[in-house]
Amino acid sequence: HARLLNSVGALVPITNAVIEVSVVTLENQVEDQALGGTTTFLVTRGSQILEGIQAVKASADNGRYRLLFSCPSIGLHAVSSSFQVNSNRFVDLDFVRQPTIISTLGLVDRFTIATLDAWGNLVKANGVLIRVEISREALPGIYHSGTNVSADGLVQFDGIVISRSGSFIFEASFDFEMEACLNSTEFCVDFATEFDNPSTVCERRNASFRVVKLEVNIPMRPSGIRFSQQPVVERAGVNFHEPVSCEMYDEDGNVLNTNAYRVELVVAS
Repeated sequence: HARLLNSVGALVPITNAVIEVSVVTLENQVEDQALGGTTTFLVTRGSQILEGIQAVKASADNGRYRLLFSCPSIGLHAVSSSFQVNSNRFVDLDFVRQPTIISTLGLVDRFTIATLDAWGNLVKANGVLIRVEISREALPGIYHSGTNVSADGLVQFDGIVISRSGSFIFEASFDFEMEACLNSTEFCVDFATEFDNPSTVCERRNASFRVVKLEVNIPMRPSGIRFSQQPVVERAGVNFHEPVSCEMYDEDGNVLNTNAYRVELVVAS
């Protein structure tokens, strides 16, 4: 409830003055995008109940916020006592460290996925299973898949090797049983929000995924040699009727365009 007061504490019955609400840290730094809902109010007769304000940005590392109430038209402001904002239930995830290739052998550097609430706040959840599936763009099937468990809301994957060139899609999603989610004891704690409804939470988790694309350029390595032009019937002492030719190919069957190798031709009976 906001009231406009004069220097002796008496109500000033101003109408149509606008009160703006924002969030500041204890160091008086403005926190952008920390509020949702209603943040601007029109005062009637010097008084107004401020309803519909929502804090949507969690205060990091147990930090604290304060609300700043400003009335620019008359140059007044007031600051609330400090408070803490905690994250809500996790219903989303994202890559906070992207996968990259760190060697010519196709080793993927360790990458990290975070469990988030609906407003993008880190939820320091433990024991959450996250699945990553890697597929090659424009080709069917899964190239690699794996599951790992969160610790303080972070899940790390490492030791993955991609041994061929191409565009690869990394898709992260929650790995869970819907029935177990619906009956989880986590819902015994009341958050007094829509996320106390197990169906709402579990359905959002089931639909949540994140995708990143990784371009892999592995130096071509030979996998085999094949004839592109073979002899058929030849005569002794005469050069082959058609030049014999062969080609070196990689594991996908692509011809290697390189001069780095020497091929020896041996005639055997």
